[in-house]
Amino acid sequence: AQIEFETLPAVVALELNGILLDQYKLEKLTEQLRVEMEEAEGECRGLFGDEINLNSPKQLLEAFHKRGIKAENTSVETLKSLEKKHPDVVVILQYRKASKAVSTFTSKLPGFIHPLTGRIHPSYWQLGAATGRFSCSNPNLQQIPNETRFRECFIPAPGNKFVIADYSQIELRVAAAISRDPVMLNAYRTGEDLHRQTAAILTGKNPSDIDKKERQLAKAVNFGLLFAMGARGLSDYAENSYGVKMSVKEAEEFKGKFFDHYTGLRDWHKCTKSGSYYEARTLKGRRRLWSTVSSLNERLNMPVQGTAADIMKIALARLPKALKGTEAKLVAIIHDEIILEVPEDKAEAAKRMLVTVMESAGDGFIDIPLVAEAAIADSWAGKA
Repeated sequence: AQIEFETLPAVVALELNGILLDQYKLEKLTEQLRVEMEEAEGECRGLFGDEINLNSPKQLLEAFHKRGIKAENTSVETLKSLEKKHPDVVVILQYRKASKAVSTFTSKLPGFIHPLTGRIHPSYWQLGAATGRFSCSNPNLQQIPNETRFRECFIPAPGNKFVIADYSQIELRVAAAISRDPVMLNAYRTGEDLHRQTAAILTGKNPSDIDKKERQLAKAVNFGLLFAMGARGLSDYAENSYGVKMSVKEAEEFKGKFFDHYTGLRDWHKCTKSGSYYEARTLKGRRRLWSTVSSLNERLNMPVQGTAADIMKIALARLPKALKGTEAKLVAIIHDEIILEVPEDKAEAAKRMLVTVMESAGDGFIDIPLVAEAAIADSWAGKA
């Protein structure tokens, strides 16, 4: 409760400050998306017939079956799993992506611009998730696609810059602190790249010889197995989230190698599996209660995601005082990312202070270094 109370002033400032939208870029993006949507729709109708309602799962499934495409449903995950064998489904994905972007984001964002401030003022909900994480609405900035063409539409006012910082591998670091896995703890204390180390375990290579593709594989495995994902789930997750293809058999092999190496993480999973089904806590003591039996995934996820949320909120609570004299305004938070709007001549000072505050927010209950990576930018897209 104390963390929540201390965070409140920053949240009030966040909502009052709002964020500026480049309406010209947004209009251009909307036009581009409409063209993409129309082209994809034309291709879809050429493949599946002019009468089909592309937004009807029932009609799509019927059209798929006529073309010999076996699918149980038309979810994004299912379509992505089919695209290699049945390239026809790719145009459905393209249509949906463009259609959703227009209907959910670009066409609605201008309606949220305040007539007096000329800025968007989203609602941030401090306890928006059961783990303690923020949620956002009106509009939901957390769902803006992580693509340059979308994020470059959010800009600082003239004469200002964005200072953008996010935590590096915060959930893996928290998991290391909770599980006491010796390999993970040593990697983070010595500044090693955990993804590179996992890639070396999976491939049998020296960490220095790991390439970008192999590191991407390791990211999928690290984040996928952190919360006890099964082999089939890992296979799907790797392809859908990281573009990494692995068979279920390979996923099973990777899972074995992973837990043979990260024994502390393995033991934490076992301990959690046999522990309470109705309660979990973060390292700061935030408690979640379940009225019915919870899943292992939920009981593993809550302490990790919840502790990361506690860290974020501690940082937010300290920011207003720390940034005095920089004229910095807190304008957005997206999960583990903080965006400030700062006069150009004070951006460097604000950047140093933001990093310091974020990295020290775990002092006293996280015994491994937290790392915040920051950039000064002319739009939200400016931090890769």
